[in-house]
Amino acid sequence: MEYISAQEAAERWGITKRRVQVLCSTNRIEDAVRIGNMWVIPESAEKPSDSRFKSKTEQKKSPSKNPIRLARNKIKTITTHAMQQLFDQGFSSEDAKKALITKFGVELLIYYFSDNTNIVKDTLRSNAQEIISQITHNTTNTLDVLATTDDDIQEFIREYPFCCDDSLSWCYQYANKIVDESNYSNTQFFTEKYMITSLVDSIDIKNKSKILDPACGGANFLIYCLDVLTEDLVLTDDVDLMKKSMVKSLDKLYGYEIDPILAMVASINLRLKCIGILSLLGCSVDISDFSYFVPNIFSPGTSTISGALAINKEQQSVIKIGEYSIVEISEVFSNVEIIVTNPPFQTIKGMPDDLKNFLKAEYPLSKCDMCNAFIEMSNSILVDGGVAGIVTQNSWMYLDSFEDLRRKLLLFCEIQNIYELGSNAFYDLNGEKSNVALLLFSKNKPTKDHTVQLTSLKTLELAQKETLLTTQSSLDHYSQKMFQEDILSNVESRFDMISSNKLR
Repeated sequence: MEYISAQEAAERWGITKRRVQVLCSTNRIEDAVRIGNMWVIPESAEKPSDSRFKSKTEQKKSPSKNPIRLARNKIKTITTHAMQQLFDQGFSSEDAKKALITKFGVELLIYYFSDNTNIVKDTLRSNAQEIISQITHNTTNTLDVLATTDDDIQEFIREYPFCCDDSLSWCYQYANKIVDESNYSNTQFFTEKYMITSLVDSIDIKNKSKILDPACGGANFLIYCLDVLTEDLVLTDDVDLMKKSMVKSLDKLYGYEIDPILAMVASINLRLKCIGILSLLGCSVDISDFSYFVPNIFSPGTSTISGALAINKEQQSVIKIGEYSIVEISEVFSNVEIIVTNPPFQTIKGMPDDLKNFLKAEYPLSKCDMCNAFIEMSNSILVDGGVAGIVTQNSWMYLDSFEDLRRKLLLFCEIQNIYELGSNAFYDLNGEKSNVALLLFSKNKPTKDHTVQLTSLKTLELAQKETLLTTQSSLDHYSQKMFQEDILSNVESRFDMISSNKLR
């Protein structure tokens, strides 16, 4: 199934883009899907004639496959084929991953210049490989080595252009799964876009000067933040002003990633996003603009077990990707007003002894749970009044062993929202390890009348969760508000939410 944007549908049907978005959010366009901050619509969809048009839940026919699943299956196939090619030619695991993300990044960059007939395509592709290879430290001519993947990647981009923001991240994740000796593949679960939008849209980020993702992965959170920060660029047609505004917005965003190759992916993704936003606004861009935008993405200069959790615990020098300047981690993590992140999901089972000992010593309330340690760390580095939106495992909400962590949060932070999503919240992951909740809190001592909104969506299908959180409609049926003080006085200060939506 092919898809078009809301703007394309609006032009085709003779209505406003806003009207198309309303039709999508009220389920009046069958199989419309919100991805990030945009709606995509089946190319064959017809304009709804009136409100008697049946919603998806009323349709009796079998639903179409979700385009996100289709897109990821395509990426997985491309990745598997390319990695096998590289291994057959004697590439090491690390060199193979660098070559693949370089190749995929080159094709994504070329896509934004596909309508520019003044650029010779072979020259463009060669230039694109050169500037992306400078970021990935790739020494391979991927134009030759992976030439057979050209058509597959280009076909993917044409068919799923709405996945350009995170396709490189998923390519890397699937490549990591293929590599048996990968250090990070068991804890890297990239965030679904509906989780990102629901958390970021709940925070006022426009008037803030520093937004940090301390476990940024492929920069998916930061990409959406950039979308939000640059919304007003549509109001100007001054190209120089657009680019200066883009740099100003980009400078507010900071990311730290312990995996150095994934940090490269994050830097490429943010640069591509800058080019993509300007292109969509009709701004003339040149391939040199890719190097003009330098995101604040950092990775440790030497191997470390503690990563971002080292802040205030040990000295750590970090490298800015693409610029190669070296600073201390404390500089990256200072004066943080907003944290948005999906930290690693790793518990004590199978954890290396050195990491276990570090967490016991420095984050005792976490009980050797990496996700909980990131909750503690986020609270410690935020400025007073700062806000955190975190994708968490939900075990911290009710297990006896995390009572002290809950009490600390309830005593010293204002918890705004908790969305319990359960175990089927990801497209590529399920089971107990993926039992997740979205946590939103501010670093403010709570008042006696402060209430927490608790929303339990764990019994719903993934599509229902996605629709409810992206549209923010009909959530009242699944939500309740409780005084934070009452939760603190609950047995062991638990947040237990059950199918009746009541606190135990």
